[in-house]
Amino acid sequence: MATSLQDQLLQAGIVTEEQVQNLENEKQARKKRFQQKRKQPAKKTKKANPIPPKATKPRAKPKKPQSDLERFYKQRASLEKKELRETREKKLVAKKLKKERHEKVCKLINESKLQLVEGEGQVRFNFAIGNKIKYIFVNEEQQKQLSEGEIAITFLAGKKVLIPAKTAAEVNTIDPAKIVVLLD
Repeated sequence: MATSLQDQLLQAGIVTEEQVQNLENEKQARKKRFQQKRKQPAKKTKKANPIPPKATKPRAKPKKPQSDLERFYKQRASLEKKELRETREKKLVAKKLKKERHEKVCKLINESKLQLVEGEGQVRFNFAIGNKIKYIFVNEEQQKQLSEGEIAITFLAGKKVLIPAKTAAEVNTIDPAKIVVLLD
């Protein structure tokens, strides 16, 4: 059973002794070539030349004329990039303006908001925003001022705030989208 595949093929008559001998010779030749390559010293690298070689200009490839279709696609791509850049810039400017308006409105409301007096004598004041009815608790004097239009209701950080009518008008001029309830 210790016979090699080579011996078995030879006994079966599939290969001849001559073919086996040729195969062994090829194996030995490959082995010698491999060993010779390993024994050869590595090629020496060139030393850095302290004087740089003359700068040679890269050869320009001859330009082939562009077809109309290629030119059209390049123009269209550049136009699309330009439009995209412009829309991004417009969005950034709009976002910046919105932020500035919001900060200005918040500052204005914070400076002029009226304090809600808590305690006895609170009256529930109902007001409408769109289709919804909201309410705020105020004292009788504030209720009278609200119904006469001297003060207004707005929202700041999700809370209802009372502000003077003059401030409400300024808020509407700065940011018309800001919700301000002013009764006339």
